[in-house]
Amino acid sequence: MLRNFDECLVIGDVGEAWTKEYYKLVAGEDLYKADTEAYRSIDVDFVNDEYCAAFDNVDDILNSNVIKIEVKTDSYKSGNQCIEVLANSNKNSLGWSLYTEADYIVSVFTSLDKVYIYDGKKLKEFATRIQHDNRFKYVRTKTKGTYSDGVLYESAVRLVPRKVLYEEGIIKAVVRMSDFEEISPLEEFGVMYS
Repeated sequence: MLRNFDECLVIGDVGEAWTKEYYKLVAGEDLYKADTEAYRSIDVDFVNDEYCAAFDNVDDILNSNVIKIEVKTDSYKSGNQCIEVLANSNKNSLGWSLYTEADYIVSVFTSLDKVYIYDGKKLKEFATRIQHDNRFKYVRTKTKGTYSDGVLYESAVRLVPRKVLYEEGIIKAVVRMSDFEEISPLEEFGVMYS
């Protein structure tokens, strides 16, 4: 699978804009872009405190009481969640799911008109358990740059059915992207919340 880096950024912007609007309208929370090296090192996009959004020390971030949110956006039409286990094969760097410190992962699927909100800590624990688990398909993706036909880097994901994430207690909510309405587990997975 080959992806274009710049196209991924545009799709990511859509997911981030939706997340900010959702938290404002539904949760009554303003979100602030957490765009420092420290936040990037723990894979967090937003926090709910403007002052803390400027922190550039990981310990300060982790010792604060802010809500930390990471946004992932995809345009695929699949019943699977991509759990990144290798971010960059050139650097042999861990995938986001293995090092994020986000409280919530907001996974936006534009083509499905759905957003899955995951418990970040539980997802990280699950990703650590399944990173070498061959029950879940292992897929390598190549990302190319804008000005080059060459591959910038390769990543690797485990494809995990979202129903498995539901059964693991990782899914906090499923929301329709177009109207911010929560979708019931019965509608989404054929089961009731436990």
